Amino acid sequence: MLGYAAAGLFGGYLLGSVASAGVGVSAGGQHVLSAVQVAASLGGLWVGLVGSVMAASRRLHRSIREMFGWRIRLWPDIPLGLLVGAGFQLVVVPALYFPFVSSNQKLERALGAPARQITGGSHGAGLVVGGVLVALGAPLVEELFFRGLLLRSLERAFGRLGPGLARPFAVVGSAVVFGLAHFELLQLAGLVLLGVVLGILAETTGRLGACTVAHAAFNTVAVVVLVASR
Repeated sequence: MLGYAAAGLFGGYLLGSVASAGVGVSAGGQHVLSAVQVAASLGGLWVGLVGSVMAASRRLHRSIREMFGWRIRLWPDIPLGLLVGAGFQLVVVPALYFPFVSSNQKLERALGAPARQITGGSHGAGLVVGGVLVALGAPLVEELFFRGLLLRSLERAFGRLGPGLARPFAVVGSAVVFGLAHFELLQLAGLVLLGVVLGILAETTGRLGACTVAHAAFNTVAVVVLVASR
């Protein structure tokens, strides 16, 4: 299944790049994306990611729900996910970067640059659409791919190491790919650590519910804080 994951990730970014080709919007001297570009870029990426998940499901003649635990339970997935996602964004991320931000004030603004690039060029309805895509759409698709297809594929690939090692290696491996896939060097450490936490949630619960809610809470807090500070 690793071949499907690789094809989905590469194809998704290629489609997203083609779909969003064009000039961004300038806001405060910073290059940002319009709502149309955000939707086009994410839409192209999601076609690749979801397409690879569906292709793997058909290849093995199993449902996505059965293969990846694609379901959300009211308890404990929602409260657990909200606590982990919001807590990670509000507590873990600031603590992780505090030693660096405290000595370099420009770094704090640089850390928020990716989110500003996505929402900075939108207002009104466009801002709402962009916020919904980032806060809800991205977690649904990315968890299905990274903690679903990719994590399970890596578990199978590391299977010869035994269950005691296959799962940790798969969690860390999928987290590293998750972090690198965002193409943000400054945020890489935080994204990889988040990926590890989300992978642990997926492994311990046996489904994608809690990690999806946690990812959504993480992104939502970021969007709300950014909009409130505009």
